[in-house]
Amino acid sequence: MTDLALRQFHSTAAQPRARGEEFGEAHVDEIKATVAAYIELFHVGAQEPVDAERLGDMAIDRIRGWAPEAADEIEGIARGCGLPPGMIGAINARTEILGVIARRARGECSVFLALSPTANGSFAAQTWDWHDHLADSWLVWTIELPNGRTVHTLTEFGVLGKLGINSDGIAVLLNILHHREDGAGIAVPVHVVARRILETATNLNDALILATGAPVSASTALTLVGHDEAECSGMSVELNPVGPEVVVPDRDGILARTNHFLAPRAAAGDREAEVGPDTFLRYDVLRRRIAANRPASEEDCFSLLRSHYGGGGAICAHPDPDAAVGSRYATLATIVFDFGRDTMSVKPAGPCSAAAPVTFETKLQETAIIGGGL
Repeated sequence: MTDLALRQFHSTAAQPRARGEEFGEAHVDEIKATVAAYIELFHVGAQEPVDAERLGDMAIDRIRGWAPEAADEIEGIARGCGLPPGMIGAINARTEILGVIARRARGECSVFLALSPTANGSFAAQTWDWHDHLADSWLVWTIELPNGRTVHTLTEFGVLGKLGINSDGIAVLLNILHHREDGAGIAVPVHVVARRILETATNLNDALILATGAPVSASTALTLVGHDEAECSGMSVELNPVGPEVVVPDRDGILARTNHFLAPRAAAGDREAEVGPDTFLRYDVLRRRIAANRPASEEDCFSLLRSHYGGGGAICAHPDPDAAVGSRYATLATIVFDFGRDTMSVKPAGPCSAAAPVTFETKLQETAIIGGGL
């Protein structure tokens, strides 16, 4: 964010449509600005006009068939902010729409897991890299569900979810991928899949079943971590239209991932080498940094991500000031999960930022914000 202040919203409405209306009414200007920014992005390099509302309506239909409550919440957001439902459907399906219009957008985000057999000493972290004209488009949304579960999700204004953690110890991290079979219509948006996992999964197996069973038309890696009092485990689910693949950490609990497929079958259709080859540079740098300095604290995790090697394609990304809209990538947020403390800490902008992280504590049946930002 331009002022390095982390925006937060805590929902009070219990039912999906009412929750969406509450969110929409509270963020009218922010949602409209996010929609306008995506409309601009959809048209960069497009060969013909993009009917975002029509594609968004298609997305809502697919969502309603998979998770009706999510469709209700999207329609509630639209009602609350005064936009057509299809426009809110479009930003929830932004990854899928970018696939349909075949934009040569490079990947985003660097992720790692450093897991111990138990939650103590187990960490996950990621940079969220995206177009810098969307730097003011995100927040951390806290949702308390009627069953007592709490969800903290870092997401964009009007988008149901992205990465985050719930009070059953389930965390979701996210990297965009590109497969040659992407873009054959609009299926269930990957951002809705991520939110559904955070909202409903009580253990890692629940999360895996949801992720691997989702019908998708765009590729994404959802890296999932779960734990209880005795054990901690994590893995990365590579969603793609051909079928999901699962990648597990090495024997030491380490997994690094950027924006290319790691599973051999899916890798055969990978487009990332032609779209954004910096993924391979970041992957190599990140693996070697973790091997040299396995993290033992939250600050260690932020430090591991403070690499500017590779310029605009670095782990901590800063855009070329002369680049045009659509090619200006920046690290918009940096996130660390400490499973021993059940926390998610969010630093606005890149890991090199002077902004203090805001820490969200998540335990079963209770929640608290225990840190502050600038």
